[in-house]
Amino acid sequence: MKVLGIEIKGSIIIGVLVDGANIYNFPNKIELVDSYDSEEIRNLQKQLQETFKKTEFDSIVIKKRMEKGKFAGGAASFKLEGVIQLSTEKPVSFIAGTQLNAWQKKNSVDLSIVKKYQESAYLAALTQVQ
Repeated sequence: MKVLGIEIKGSIIIGVLVDGANIYNFPNKIELVDSYDSEEIRNLQKQLQETFKKTEFDSIVIKKRMEKGKFAGGAASFKLEGVIQLSTEKPVSFIAGTQLNAWQKKNSVDLSIVKKYQESAYLAALTQVQ
């Protein structure tokens, strides 16, 4: 089962496509420069749709961001979530950071095979693969 793990940081989508321990080619970062420009949002959606068709994954799992409080995600990140969900017919699920940490404590994971900024996206994908 190929799973696309995604973490959204600000206006950047960080993705890792995995099938077990195998990592597949996926654009490591996709950025939305101006979240108020509707044409740019449409272009981002088209880019995601094309990328999703090429990768042939089975599902997406997105690391949740806080909606309220000191560490809440910004408006752009929530727009990106919506664009991702509308760009595919495949199932999209969410996982909290606390769930990722708990899963990582129970499972031995070699994080050296991904870049530091990809770790959360990679862990998110692995929670659904294994």
